[in-house]
Amino acid sequence: MSQTVNQEIVVEQVDLRECPFCGGEANTEVKHSKITGVRDQHFPSCLNADCPAFIVDPYMTWATKAEAIKAWNTRAAQSSHTDDIRREALEEAAKVAEALVGPDYDANDKLRNIGYRRAAAAIRARATNV
Repeated sequence: MSQTVNQEIVVEQVDLRECPFCGGEANTEVKHSKITGVRDQHFPSCLNADCPAFIVDPYMTWATKAEAIKAWNTRAAQSSHTDDIRREALEEAAKVAEALVGPDYDANDKLRNIGYRRAAAAIRARATNV
């Protein structure tokens, strides 16, 4: 798909994997001069204006479309070991919140304890979603 931006620049768009930051749609643009036909730069970006990957650093360009697509589609390796560590850390945080629960001597203690219990429950719920 080509789109004329002005008389000198043509932008071609190619669909890529979803954005690694927001999960939104992404594309790569190739800017080149219509007069010379020389392609100057290839760069991927997210189409979600609220995403940090929406604005592309002008120095993050690639010589070929294939290089730009490869760079965008590269993801950090996710392992089950990382998820296990995250779950364990969240479980420890829940235990800390529960350990802060004390006797209900007065209304303030009771409210504080309710907060600690809710925090522990929220932390555990997050751990199950990792």
